[in-house]
Amino acid sequence: MDCKICKKIINIAPSATLVLDKQAKDLIAKGEPVINLTAGELDFPAPLEIRKKVTKATIKGFNTYTPTGGLPELKKLICKKLKKDNKLSYKSDEVIVTNGAKQSLFNIFQVILGPGDEVIIPTPYWVSYVEQVKLGEGKAVLVPTDNNFDLNVDAVLKAINKKTKAIIINSPNNPTGKIYSEANLKKLAKGLKGKDVWVISDEIYEHLNYGIKPDSIARFYKQRTIIVNGFSKSHAITGWRVGYTVGNSHLIKSLEKLQSHSSGNVSNIMQIAAIEALKTGNKYPKKFIPELKKRRKYLIEKILKIPGATMAEPDGAFYVFFRIPGITDDSEKFCQNLLKYAKVAVVPGECFGKKGYIRLSYANSTPKIKEAISRIEKFIKNKP
Repeated sequence: MDCKICKKIINIAPSATLVLDKQAKDLIAKGEPVINLTAGELDFPAPLEIRKKVTKATIKGFNTYTPTGGLPELKKLICKKLKKDNKLSYKSDEVIVTNGAKQSLFNIFQVILGPGDEVIIPTPYWVSYVEQVKLGEGKAVLVPTDNNFDLNVDAVLKAINKKTKAIIINSPNNPTGKIYSEANLKKLAKGLKGKDVWVISDEIYEHLNYGIKPDSIARFYKQRTIIVNGFSKSHAITGWRVGYTVGNSHLIKSLEKLQSHSSGNVSNIMQIAAIEALKTGNKYPKKFIPELKKRRKYLIEKILKIPGATMAEPDGAFYVFFRIPGITDDSEKFCQNLLKYAKVAVVPGECFGKKGYIRLSYANSTPKIKEAISRIEKFIKNKP
């Protein structure tokens, strides 16, 4: 007899990007020549200094629990980073360390949402936002961005009602790579004055930008902003799972209470890694930005040469989000056939709330990206 599963879990979908990533990796393990451009996972190694610190801590036997909210030294360094990089002043009791930015978001929705509370999400959006809101018993309200994927502030403000609990901002954005303009962030902050609405600012791709430095809306709307960030993308340590949440101390206490009964503290060894990452500052991401720029330039040029192809050039992150009218209109089917016939794995726009688009990650190696584009061009030319 099958066990009975609660409706809340039955009604959510698994992470589409992780499902597709696993599907691609399973095919590769079977010997299929699949090129996997689904996951947001850099192909660069973690910094040697960080690996050395982790090894040293392991050998020393650093294996005890830490405070649920994180090591005091790590929280102080996060505050120092926010002051230096973002011109924001926070204290240690306004920071909690989490098992990746994904747990930060999950914790937030569990703590701030009640049944029927609404969360406004600009589209396209990262795949887990909607499902995490559902898990918090809330309702996702999807609001399109403008034609260039920048924030449509008027549409967001118009969607606010008595049930609105929060708005999610993700800049640089996954899947589009768009960095929301400072003017629009200021306009949103001004429009929210006097309203009891949180802004959840997902800043995980902050250090992956190509000329435009992203602003945090916390500079203009600090008291009601919750910052989510981490080290997965900036230091190529996705599997190490270290993120953090920053907000007012009352909220952080509630998040810590929840985390004390779920995961407890983040792996103590990985917190040592995060400390070292902050001590080295932005030195490491600066090393691989030039290579990402080259990949980005190559992809933009190649994709825009495909007849009819359109995209908004990404300002940050490591994705291109494009469409080819008449070819990618049914992007789910296009991606299935692309994997089947061309052995290239990409993600359909439906996963991000935007039909007819494809997300391609350039976090893979340059030779594989070039081979993948060659296969995509041939596939489109001889489309089955």
